[in-house]
Amino acid sequence: MGFYQSVDGTLPDSQAYLLERGVKPRLITTEYFDDDLKIFTDQNFAVVGKSEFAAPLQEYDDAIKLGQDLKVTHILLEQKYAYSGTKKAYKFKSFYRYYPSGYGVNYYGIPTMTYDRMPDVMSIPYNKEIPIFKQRAVYLVKRK
Repeated sequence: MGFYQSVDGTLPDSQAYLLERGVKPRLITTEYFDDDLKIFTDQNFAVVGKSEFAAPLQEYDDAIKLGQDLKVTHILLEQKYAYSGTKKAYKFKSFYRYYPSGYGVNYYGIPTMTYDRMPDVMSIPYNKEIPIFKQRAVYLVKRK
């Protein structure tokens, strides 16, 4: 996840239960972020860092990878729909162009123009509607 901020006054490694390298932290999605965060902090969990931003829906893999790097045990994640946004996108249309390539004479002796057929692609810009979500996560470790 982008926009990560570490929390001031983080715990030294000796005062927290950290995950071993390569072990994935437990990802918990919630609709009641503040209430669930209070439950964790009441159970002696410390917030190592947080991430908050508004963007199209992000993959969980980004949060888990950051959690692995931080060696946290839990990640509390909330993703709420905020609004619909637009971004520029393109549709592509394939077609053929015909270019004059010379003159010839047909079977009946009438002069004719010959053409070469060449494939071409045209891009058509448009505004694509995309949902924007308010996304926030906290990275937690259990205190010893």
